[in-house]
Amino acid sequence: MTAVSGLLGTPPPWPLGLVTAVLAGVLLWSVTARLRLRPESRAASTAVYACCALLVELTTADGVDGRAALLLAAGGMFAAAGRRRSLLAALACAAAVALAPVVAVGILVLLGMMALRKDLLTRFPVVIRRLIGVAAIAAAAGVAALLARPQAGPAVPVGVLVVLGSCALLIGGASWLRLPWLRPPVAAVGALVLCQFLPGPDLDAVLPAAAGLAVLAAVLTEEHHALFARPVLVGAVLVGVVVTALLVPAVPLPVTPSPVADVAPVPARLAESQVGAVAITIPRLDLSGPLDELGVADDGELLAPDDPARAGWYSGGVVPGDRGPAIVGGHVDSRSGPGVFFALRSLRPDDLVEITRSDGRVARFSVTRVRQVAKEQFPTAAVYGPTPRPELRLITCGGRFDRTARSYTDNVVVEAVAV
Repeated sequence: MTAVSGLLGTPPPWPLGLVTAVLAGVLLWSVTARLRLRPESRAASTAVYACCALLVELTTADGVDGRAALLLAAGGMFAAAGRRRSLLAALACAAAVALAPVVAVGILVLLGMMALRKDLLTRFPVVIRRLIGVAAIAAAAGVAALLARPQAGPAVPVGVLVVLGSCALLIGGASWLRLPWLRPPVAAVGALVLCQFLPGPDLDAVLPAAAGLAVLAAVLTEEHHALFARPVLVGAVLVGVVVTALLVPAVPLPVTPSPVADVAPVPARLAESQVGAVAITIPRLDLSGPLDELGVADDGELLAPDDPARAGWYSGGVVPGDRGPAIVGGHVDSRSGPGVFFALRSLRPDDLVEITRSDGRVARFSVTRVRQVAKEQFPTAAVYGPTPRPELRLITCGGRFDRTARSYTDNVVVEAVAV
């Protein structure tokens, strides 16, 4: 279960996230082909999705994560293939919800609207069908409320909100008025777009909403080709969207400064020695490299190294090899891929850790315990408190990635004693 939780909760390195986003676009092209739409309609849908994915990639620190959109597109493929593939479609949607719970909001609104329009549960009495439809929409609102975090600001950049909000008004509005039978998916996509304004489910809703808008754009183009009969106008709109996507990153957006939340608060302490730690070696992880010096932020949190590929020693604390707990921290990952302590939680008792000091000594430590703790319940006294012998603490991030806070929910703490 731990492995599954890590797979679902931890965002992939940005190249993998980008690849899944591209594959989702390819599947959307295939979905519109299943609907027997013209090439120009399919091109319109692909353009909408590609512009949104480009905008997210350029304006967010995490890049895109197209896994949920890829699964939803796969579900659409199975659904378009007929009843024999309906179970596979349901499984794909369930997997998408597991990766991005906000997807459940769109699915519940879709099912609720279909029930209200008599596209679903046709054999049920009208009153029961309407009650089920209203209950599904209410459940969608409940899921959104559970995912929301009122104490934090929205993580979606302003440019993404503007572009996707405008697309939702134009494409969704035209589809709602001109194609009444398309109202259930329009309502579902609209719900996902609204979720971008709720901190918590915001960023996860971007690509699924973009994928839904892409399909709506394809159907609208197919049904009302006259709306897009002027290629010059269509080209100008697409160029405008692309230029906007490229220019938004250059516009300074308000960013809330925060310390690197890789490690927990540390007590104020000054080192009594001029000796420092300069390098670390962990044979089991095939890790060997220099150590930076780490300080603390204004709120007392230990700052992680600027370079995700390097670990750092808390220079205001104990020197490794001296009596007391020495602290070494590092990133678990970054947008460019795994960090220096990506595999830290795979350490086991009795594994060796070596710290080279500036005086030429090598302090050797044996791992005694590896644990994962919630940041809100970090055992500061146990980790940083005085000890009668030289000890070492290796700290990095773990648990689920909170896109709103831009950090992980837990810490991985490795404890070791001198040998």
